[in-house]
Amino acid sequence: MKPAEELVYNAETTVIPYSSANQIYGSYDRDEAMILETLLLMNREREALQQAKKVSQNLAEENWFSTQSTAFALMAMGRLAEKLSGTLDFAWKWNGQQQPAVKSAKAVFEKELATSSKSGTVSIKNLGKGALNADIITRIQLVNDTLPTISDNIRLDVRYVSTEGLPISIENIKQGTDFMAITSVSNISGTSDYNNLALTHIIPSGWEIYNERIFIPEEPATTESAGTPENKNRPFTYQDIRDDRVLTYFNLRRGEQKTFTVKLQATYAGNFILPAIQCEAMYDAAVQARTKAGRTTVSR
Repeated sequence: MKPAEELVYNAETTVIPYSSANQIYGSYDRDEAMILETLLLMNREREALQQAKKVSQNLAEENWFSTQSTAFALMAMGRLAEKLSGTLDFAWKWNGQQQPAVKSAKAVFEKELATSSKSGTVSIKNLGKGALNADIITRIQLVNDTLPTISDNIRLDVRYVSTEGLPISIENIKQGTDFMAITSVSNISGTSDYNNLALTHIIPSGWEIYNERIFIPEEPATTESAGTPENKNRPFTYQDIRDDRVLTYFNLRRGEQKTFTVKLQATYAGNFILPAIQCEAMYDAAVQARTKAGRTTVSR
């Protein structure tokens, strides 16, 4: 313990916010969580409780969190709960009906509630000695995607053309038609270069993707990371072609535009949802764009 005390002697426990767009994927949220975890390992519980307030505040603000920030914050708070929490002991009712009482040494109890009724009540009686916090969390998935187009610091444009390069309408396409989707992404920020952009192009279930990499020898793929140089013969760092989507990862300098082409075929007859195409910076929530979802018909 003495070497640990020497290492952190006079170390600051306040982190000045800084951009998470860096090569180590660091953020002040992650640093605050690491400080909390360090204090717990050193058994400095009083200071850890004060530090936990900062980490809890960061989580409660519901700002965008990177994967690393989220993981470190939850891990640190979990270790705090494991070290300092008592036994859960409470009774509760759902819509007036008594539910099995809960008595557990775990820090968290979770129960999924039926959503068949649009309204309901939950009542809780704390039978333990410590404080008890309860949260009701709901998740909603839209039946129809009615979200508008977005152009935050980047712009996304898509057009569909025949194999000869002539514009075509995708509202009604004859079965067996080969065509191409041409997606352009532009950096319209005017101030910043962006790394680690992710373009997600999901196709309607009546279309199929021509994976031309099956027929053309592919050059060695590079690992996607901040600052990774892109191959001079292609505009992306890495591309993953799946059955129903193409995932493309790339960098985009200030004022730059890049274009990505996907060859498609209208394969199955019917009416289908045309999913929105979206692009976002994986480590910066202020950089995102998406098209509007629609519908397409493949006719015999």
